[in-house]
Amino acid sequence: TSRFYMDYGDFVAGRGFTINGVTGPDEYTALINNNTYTNLMVKDQLEFLVASLTEEISTQFDVTDNEIKQWKQAAKQMYIHRTDSALIGQDDSFLTKGKWPFEATNEAQYPLLLHFHPMKIYQKQVLKQADLILAMVLQSERFTAEEKLVNYDYYEPLTTHDSSLSPATHAIIAAELDRMEQAVSFFYYTARTDLDDYHHNVKDGVHTAAMAGSWLAIVYGFAGLRIKNGNLHFQPKLPKEWTSYQFRITFQGRLIEVTTNLKGTTYRLIHGETISIFSDNNSVQL
Repeated sequence: TSRFYMDYGDFVAGRGFTINGVTGPDEYTALINNNTYTNLMVKDQLEFLVASLTEEISTQFDVTDNEIKQWKQAAKQMYIHRTDSALIGQDDSFLTKGKWPFEATNEAQYPLLLHFHPMKIYQKQVLKQADLILAMVLQSERFTAEEKLVNYDYYEPLTTHDSSLSPATHAIIAAELDRMEQAVSFFYYTARTDLDDYHHNVKDGVHTAAMAGSWLAIVYGFAGLRIKNGNLHFQPKLPKEWTSYQFRITFQGRLIEVTTNLKGTTYRLIHGETISIFSDNNSVQL
């Protein structure tokens, strides 16, 4: 895949490595240039590849020194559409479009794709699901706290959440930003997608990704799980409407139980070797 990206992308003077003619996670924005989510994920892959190469792998796949040099250069010079402020473009052209007329769109006209021609949708600033905000979850360390706040406040109001994949991602970032009322609302939307038939299509099958999203909203959202430098980091928060939550995760051969309640958060090593984790940036030995 790294060879594909090098073939598909281009080094452009004054910009760096660009990837044009793509569609990112958002299905209401298609065939654009330099989708930030896509470019960051490719950057991450190239960096991982270079760091993971061994002589055996290089020999097996005929990797040349020039290829490695180009992979490093592409990762370092990956183009991201930044502005003069903390606002980041979802892609090269998104911020140049007019915004969707939400005030003139009634509830019966959602989801938009069933009531408007795609070319009409593609012309506007409107999202079906998380795109740049998804990048802020999966590539969290590449964004500053200010960038997360500014971009969440900009892109969330433009998102219809017509996709059942969207609320869970927003719940995670909302919790990180201490927007707990929004985070809880997105969580319940995710958890009750099929129970309340929000998309009027349960007759066709259940939304298993949304089911998984409810777990992610708790673990990555309210518990604040992130993996940094190979270590587990938690920043647990308890919604005011709740008295507790509990889950277990497997990490590097260990099974760890996390419980957050009105008294605080406890961590228990169910099985496996001793491990150090971090809770609110404090080291905890299990």
